[in-house]
Amino acid sequence: MAKTAGLYAIAMLSCSLLAQTQSHLPSESQLAETAARGRALAEYDAAAWHATDAVTPLHPEKSTVQRYVAHKADGAWVVAWGRFNDARTKFLIVYEARQKGDSNDYTVTKHDPPLTDGDAYFHSARAHQLATEEFFRETKPQRPYNISVLPGARGQWYVYALPAQTESAVLPYGGDVRYTVSADGTEILEKRQMHKSVLEETIGDSTDFGFHTHVLSDVPEDSDVFYALTRKAPQGEWIGTKDYFYEVRLPGSLKYLGTTAEMVKRLQDSNVKSVGEPYKAMVLSAAQRLLVGASSGNPLEAFTSFSGSRCTGGTLWLKFAITLHNVGERKIILYKDPLRNSQARFGATEAEVLSGKFEKLAFFSPEKVDFSDKNSFMMLSPGMGYSRVQEYPILGLDLKSSAAAQFLFFTWPLGEEREVDIQRSRWESTGYLYADTIAAIPTPIKVDPKLLKDCPRTK
Repeated sequence: MAKTAGLYAIAMLSCSLLAQTQSHLPSESQLAETAARGRALAEYDAAAWHATDAVTPLHPEKSTVQRYVAHKADGAWVVAWGRFNDARTKFLIVYEARQKGDSNDYTVTKHDPPLTDGDAYFHSARAHQLATEEFFRETKPQRPYNISVLPGARGQWYVYALPAQTESAVLPYGGDVRYTVSADGTEILEKRQMHKSVLEETIGDSTDFGFHTHVLSDVPEDSDVFYALTRKAPQGEWIGTKDYFYEVRLPGSLKYLGTTAEMVKRLQDSNVKSVGEPYKAMVLSAAQRLLVGASSGNPLEAFTSFSGSRCTGGTLWLKFAITLHNVGERKIILYKDPLRNSQARFGATEAEVLSGKFEKLAFFSPEKVDFSDKNSFMMLSPGMGYSRVQEYPILGLDLKSSAAAQFLFFTWPLGEEREVDIQRSRWESTGYLYADTIAAIPTPIKVDPKLLKDCPRTK
């Protein structure tokens, strides 16, 4: 048995489906402008990150370096670190970190005395301070945020507040805001809440496809492109809204895919060859929720996909990739091995399995549980998933007429039901303790007929 955690990128950027503030299909030029801002935002974030790595070893003093702003010139980024003068009429640049070509390396120059700027750096720094103070005063975030400043239309500034990534394997997204600030940096002209809830997702080299929903409007945001470029899923990232679907492709293009209703039908009819399981089932589930405008009745969804079979010692083994996905608004606390005990149901079709026409096998593993140990539990933040690949021995069943399977997972250790209320009270300040049985969406299976014939114990 092999297992991995958090293999995918799929989540809802606001767990409560809110009223749409904008419901129309954007033009190609609007999508191109959004994509351009998203790419610039990703570049700014990368410049700030690598420039910080270059400046930090110089131990800048907090009294002389109070903020940084970045600009791109001649194809390279320059990040200026400094402070306002006492009259607040200039920005004093103490350190300049310049990008070497298009690499992630930066050369740092210390200016003593500081360079004095009353133009772009000064005005963007004022916009930075103004929007930052407004954001923290209104939002009072409970987590770190990064602030980025980009040139906007008519000389104005776009100031973005995005949740900061504090762990390399976890991508936070959502809960982000874009401010439009006047050219001189003294007035906030517009505040745009791009997404409401902050979600988290485990990312890694195995993330090949991404998907998230956007429910505040039917128009993708600059940060949708930013998150897709941060995730870097090679097969692209889909964005689902109540009415439309979009796709972000590396290195940062944004295009319209179709209406949400059309995409549901395509997914149901298996007319989307580029998206495999379990992604297809997960996207379909989220898209169906978008269409009806309601949250999932269960905060935890389970998805399985058939990934192989073998015959060893006359026993047929089936391998499944299993994913649990938190689609609710709270952190979910799970027993550390929520997939250990299960029941598998096999039938001729997915519809027959759901209607009760199936044969079943149970898989149980007795174990001693120490509930006093916090390591006996795991936590899934909103939007996060847990994935595992597991093999099951098929004993006493003939699967020749079976083409679908459904798993029922018993997430809580068997025989320990009396502990549920005790542990739920223990964890109530952290999140919701999930101890219920959960049924996965049925999945198709296709076992080589020769393999079925050659495994006598399946007869």
